Amino acid sequence: PRVAMLYSQTSFFVAAGTVGANEFQNALSGWHALLGDLSIDYRFIYAPELPQQLNSEYQVLILPCALAMSDAELAAVEKFVQGGGTVLSDFDFGAYNEHGTLRESRKVPDIAGIPHRGQEFRSSDISAPVQHSQEVGKGRICRLNFLLGGYQQVVLGGTGGEVASAVSGADQLCQAMREIVGAELAQAGVTPDRVITTADGQPVQAETCWREFAGNYLLGIWKTDRKVQTLDAANAIAAKVTLPRAGHLYDVRAGRYLGQGDRIDVQIIPGGAGLYAVLAHPVKSVQIEHAPSIARGETLSFKVAVQAGDAPGGHVFHCRLSGPERHYAVNLSAPAGQAEGALQLAFNDAPGTWRLEVTDVNSGVKASRELIVK
Repeated sequence: PRVAMLYSQTSFFVAAGTVGANEFQNALSGWHALLGDLSIDYRFIYAPELPQQLNSEYQVLILPCALAMSDAELAAVEKFVQGGGTVLSDFDFGAYNEHGTLRESRKVPDIAGIPHRGQEFRSSDISAPVQHSQEVGKGRICRLNFLLGGYQQVVLGGTGGEVASAVSGADQLCQAMREIVGAELAQAGVTPDRVITTADGQPVQAETCWREFAGNYLLGIWKTDRKVQTLDAANAIAAKVTLPRAGHLYDVRAGRYLGQGDRIDVQIIPGGAGLYAVLAHPVKSVQIEHAPSIARGETLSFKVAVQAGDAPGGHVFHCRLSGPERHYAVNLSAPAGQAEGALQLAFNDAPGTWRLEVTDVNSGVKASRELIVK
């Protein structure tokens, strides 16, 4: 990811004692949901590690409710901005130090002359602009005059907060936030590498996750909707997903091959999720090797591999050993398309014919072999 987001435990406690216990969590939830709707990946950096972890790998640093920052953290921010990075903040960051002590005169240590924005952590002056940007060195700092908690909040319910639901803001408000933050990210050179649209080209707001595993890729798509109680295919949104790279496409949950390319036609059900694989090579088959028989109480050792070109890339196997009365299962990670596994049988397992079935999770391709348990 080209975007880093600060996580500051000290800021959580400072927020609880100043602006409100929920403001910190709401800021994180809002930023997470907004970046997800913009299809922008990010990585958290723990505050004490900021001076070591914030480097040129990132183009943007987001400071959600970062009320408390150490001198070393602020120095890292200044170095990042001077080198060409962009900082986005929703509160006046660093008003407190890492111990939660208010800095003298409530002034942030000088970062290229950036002034403190007044006695409030967020502006209540409607005549003030919705954002304030200032060039610093080769980079830029943008402070937003609104809270991202209004984009989406996570509300805890139940007896002790064990039930969580996401509550989104009004559509017009959320659209305006997306446009403002999206424009700031675009100015910093960060744009979505995957796009979801309807058939007529209108954007579809849905969160996505794009991950690589040894040359193969997975795309997750989900659309939260607090009004949805049950999944209903009748409410599905027909959409097209443009991917950052082409490959052999699979619907992971359905175990179905979708063809080759860089676009997927999907049905997005509000409240539901989809998972898709983009593979370097099509999966032709799964191969299994194991002994023809074992005794009860012994361990079945086996080897599995996909037949998918010279460099199959990363795969995951779900292995299930089934007998007359019970079954055992294990998932195996296979960075090079092959793996070794083992399943322990009990001494009181039923003798007879057992079957080992292996499924390549990415493609849904399966294979099975029988063995005798004595």
